[in-house]
Amino acid sequence: MRMAFVMGVTLYTSRIVLKELGVNDYGLYNVIGGIVVLLSFLNGAMAVTTQRFLSYEMGNDDTNRLRITFTQTLIVHVLIALTALGLAETIGLWFILNKLVIPTGQETAAFWVYQISVLSFLISIIQAPFNAAIISNERMSIYAYFSIFEVIGKLIIAWSLSQFNNNRIIWYAVLILIVNLLIGVAYTIYSCLKFRECRPIRKIETTIIKNLVGFAGWSLFGAVAWAAKGQGLNVLLNLFFGTAVNAAYGVANQVNVAINSFVQNFSTAIAPQIVKTYSVGDYQQTNRLIYSGSKISFLLLLIIAFPIYACINPILAIWLVEVPTYSASFIRLILIISLLESFTFAIGTAIQATGKIRMYQTVVGLTLFMSLPLSWLFLKIGFDANIIFYISIVISLIALILRLGILKKNIPSFSLRKYIKQVFLPATVIMALCGFSLFVGSLIEEPTSESILIQLPTYFLIGLLFVLMLGMNSQEREHILSLIRKRL
Repeated sequence: MRMAFVMGVTLYTSRIVLKELGVNDYGLYNVIGGIVVLLSFLNGAMAVTTQRFLSYEMGNDDTNRLRITFTQTLIVHVLIALTALGLAETIGLWFILNKLVIPTGQETAAFWVYQISVLSFLISIIQAPFNAAIISNERMSIYAYFSIFEVIGKLIIAWSLSQFNNNRIIWYAVLILIVNLLIGVAYTIYSCLKFRECRPIRKIETTIIKNLVGFAGWSLFGAVAWAAKGQGLNVLLNLFFGTAVNAAYGVANQVNVAINSFVQNFSTAIAPQIVKTYSVGDYQQTNRLIYSGSKISFLLLLIIAFPIYACINPILAIWLVEVPTYSASFIRLILIISLLESFTFAIGTAIQATGKIRMYQTVVGLTLFMSLPLSWLFLKIGFDANIIFYISIVISLIALILRLGILKKNIPSFSLRKYIKQVFLPATVIMALCGFSLFVGSLIEEPTSESILIQLPTYFLIGLLFVLMLGMNSQEREHILSLIRKRL
């Protein structure tokens, strides 16, 4: 119920922001934010590294070394923040001013929105080690509570936009910065009060820093690939189609982030368990967590994504005052990509737990990065904007197969046959039945704004039935039902 509240408020906030800013300003804000996110490959690589090393030390139960390790991660993050600031104010600023397609008269607004977005990004870098400590200590409910405060704050910001007559996009960026700063301070204070290791000490351990940087160095391949695959494609859309299509991309991402929030808590919770079981040599339990983590992530996402995929047109008509072109197709395609990628979180975490990430980051990173030049090529030929998502679907599928092969190489006890039987097979059957249900439903009646109150819950119940009967074994079904009975 808490996550449903967060998703509902997030989507409603997007409706108000799009209405108040307009399609062009909303698209401009999203693409400028995308430029900043492109710089996040530095922070992304280090955030994964921090979580892995903290979880590993917790598995070894060495409190003193854990505190020293946290201090070194904080030092590295400060250095990353300074590096990111340098890149943002040189290469990033040059790209904004010289290459980005900005509506006439909005050049000044674009400049200030970019500067404010960079400040928000720097806050997220400094905050990252404290977030990693919360994850490693498995205090997942804290994320849920803070996410409520965050979405309420952003909703208040959206409501307040009507009070500004000019430069709404700049004021929106400033207010978002304030919310991000408050949330960052809250995470930091909570971590320092609750976790002893989050109180830095005056000690520099060059050996630990060297190990952190070495691990993060290889993680850069994956981080750059994710940035290119996500926000790099957003920039391509701007160069070929302008800010109106960026608005559609922003809407699709909002829906995707809201839906994935249901899966995020589970995926985040299972990560430290995988690392800890591997660190103590309990490989059998590590494998069980990989199988169950991959399957449950997919099933959780499917339950929410399936009815939204089926009824996206009337949902957009009700949700948004002005629906940007491509919104419906973007959302449907990005949901398919998310379903494919839902398998990969547990797999990637297990590979990182082994510490043998050079091949993983190089092979998978380069594969994911190929979505950017391939998308540019097909857009240059003359394909429409949807082509970038079709390319991403193929790339994501290839990357998933490569991840499984590397996992088997790193953890010999991992069984590909068992993974296919327990995870891929039920997922494939459920996807086929969902597709058949959509086909039958389209023959009966296409979803409309008038029929959505019947069709949306119908598709939800169909997806839930498929998940319970085909996605879970008898033991898992009984466990879920017992949890429901306990809650009721």
